[in-house]
Amino acid sequence: MIEANRRNRDARVPVHLDGGYDLDALRSGRQRLADFEYAAIEVDGRDVLHLQCHLGTDTICLARHGARAVGLDLSGASVEAARALAAECGVGVEYVRSDVYGAADDQPGPGVVLDWPYLPAGPLRTESAVSYDGTGELAGDTVSFEWTHGIGTLLDAVRAAGLDLTGFAEHDVSPWRRWPDMRDLGGGWWGWPEGTPRLPLLFSLRASRPA
Repeated sequence: MIEANRRNRDARVPVHLDGGYDLDALRSGRQRLADFEYAAIEVDGRDVLHLQCHLGTDTICLARHGARAVGLDLSGASVEAARALAAECGVGVEYVRSDVYGAADDQPGPGVVLDWPYLPAGPLRTESAVSYDGTGELAGDTVSFEWTHGIGTLLDAVRAAGLDLTGFAEHDVSPWRRWPDMRDLGGGWWGWPEGTPRLPLLFSLRASRPA
């Protein structure tokens, strides 16, 4: 399943480079992350490991805000594209090819920046030629696997890691157009149509290691 996911992520790269990510805006300096993401944690001067970074767009934004950022992704094609994009943007980011379970071994530099022990929930198999941003079709390797983790599972993992939960919030915005009727909010963000229930699409979680 992991190998199928790697091939699927490789297949998404040319599709996402051609559209959906508004890379020209990123190259011109636009910040892709939302204010609530920057508010969740102060990244200036900190070491930040961005897991499953794909094209590394958010990793670049973190580096622009002063983080010493490292992006990690299972897909070699994603890592190559991310390195090229960071060079075009003139931003110093290091990218590593690895799955999240090997992040502790593959993370460069001393120590481990982040270790997130998700509890197993069982894989969901998906076969689709259309990627999540809705632009273009994959040339092949259309099978991928995902694992769902409930909020309770995530909070249990935080506690099991010996961390203190210092913040949690849900948000009704998405960084891509997940459904056709979603409303363009500007700045690369999408929300529910007017008059529909405001269900959460993202959450932000902040935890710290006890002093």
